[in-house]
Amino acid sequence: MYADADWAGDPNDKISTSGYVLLFGHNPVSWSSKKQQVVAHSSTEAEYKSVANALAKLIWVRNLLNELRITIPNTPTIFCDNVGVTYLYHNPVFHSRMKHIAVDFCYARNQVQAHQVLVTHTHTCANTFTKPLPKPAFERCHSKLGIVAPHLT
Repeated sequence: MYADADWAGDPNDKISTSGYVLLFGHNPVSWSSKKQQVVAHSSTEAEYKSVANALAKLIWVRNLLNELRITIPNTPTIFCDNVGVTYLYHNPVFHSRMKHIAVDFCYARNQVQAHQVLVTHTHTCANTFTKPLPKPAFERCHSKLGIVAPHLT
């Protein structure tokens, strides 16, 4: 699963957009691009919210698969491109400068600490859901996600 956000991406109200794509094998099965509800005070906060939204969907899909008796052999991983976010998810001490979002995201960090999900830093394909990209980057992300135009196949 890949998650991303564009911090203060809307030029009018400075509200960020969160995006994620959930892959089952190499196939996208769920994706979202959604404007966040409030202005994020930092890029780390915007990305943190994006990962939390992705995690909620991941947990829902995992529970559905469990009900269908489909086992997932490995711990699911959420990839994001913000090192600060990965540090916050793995650090049991919430920093005072992030206290304003602590209540909203304790659940997500608890899932990481319980080894129900991993949050890992990487360059992410979810950029395609949060911001306009130059054509080569756009095509690279779509190729990596296995998304192709039907008329080209």
